[in-house]
Amino acid sequence: MIIYNFNTLRDAILFLITDEQASFDYYHKLSKKSVNIHIKTVWEQLANDELRHKATLIELLNNTEFIASVYNEKDNIESIPFIEIDTTAGKIKQIFQTACNLEIASYNHYINVAKQTPHPQIEQLFLSIANEELEHKAMLELELQSL
Repeated sequence: MIIYNFNTLRDAILFLITDEQASFDYYHKLSKKSVNIHIKTVWEQLANDELRHKATLIELLNNTEFIASVYNEKDNIESIPFIEIDTTAGKIKQIFQTACNLEIASYNHYINVAKQTPHPQIEQLFLSIANEELEHKAMLELELQSL
């Protein structure tokens, strides 16, 4: 996992907004291509959740009370490992595996930003979003098992 170092909370939030937009774009594109109604619904749900996360982050940017805060340095960066993409599996399975890794990356980013912010209420918000990313991963893994 690549660990990004940010000077301020604003820098981290801007990165996370870009990350959420990229996830939305990926899921939205998949939903438009899906012919299976169930799978289309899965992609749409994920896309909507990523947009909601992005909106929350944008709202946070408007709070100038803490936005310029400098991070606390933390050496014990936490992350969960990515799943290996099975190149022998069918394309749809590879797409779901890639989506799982997007959720893992988002989780890792949120958990590490949470650990570095000096504001307990913002830390809790980031931990909450990180947990939603893990729920997304679990949902994708269930779908993957059914393929």
